[in-house]
Amino acid sequence: MNFNLKIYFMPMNFTDYCYDMPPKIHIGVTTCSDSLCVTVIEPRILAGHHIGNNVIRGCFSSVFRYGPTPSTDSFSASDTSCSRMPAYKLLPPHLAKRASNRTVELCWCFGQLCNDFPSAESSGFTKQSSLSSSIFLLAFVALIFYWKLLI
Repeated sequence: MNFNLKIYFMPMNFTDYCYDMPPKIHIGVTTCSDSLCVTVIEPRILAGHHIGNNVIRGCFSSVFRYGPTPSTDSFSASDTSCSRMPAYKLLPPHLAKRASNRTVELCWCFGQLCNDFPSAESSGFTKQSSLSSSIFLLAFVALIFYWKLLI
């Protein structure tokens, strides 16, 4: 089994146009009525050069295979927030041990179809308040401890 399939559910839609969707290209959408919306952006590196990004969008509950969906009660529902983090922080402990040192950009939001991918400049992503980022990271740390108890 591919390592990514151990972490993520198989996407229902595929496109190479995540950043610039032409008018005639449409991909299906999924409503996230009981989950927060997420976008995971992982840089593709070939021979040390950035050649693009892998982008996964969807509901938290239908993107990640492990862990309960974080509660949205403690988060601000104002805007999309993003945080750069080591990829291993999104993994359960038994997979985190094998993870590389890559970082991913994790963006999250609340509300239907809010994760249409925030417009990103080539040098960075949208900024968020440090408080909401800290709360979200704290929720993931709690999930990791929860997974450890289950294993």
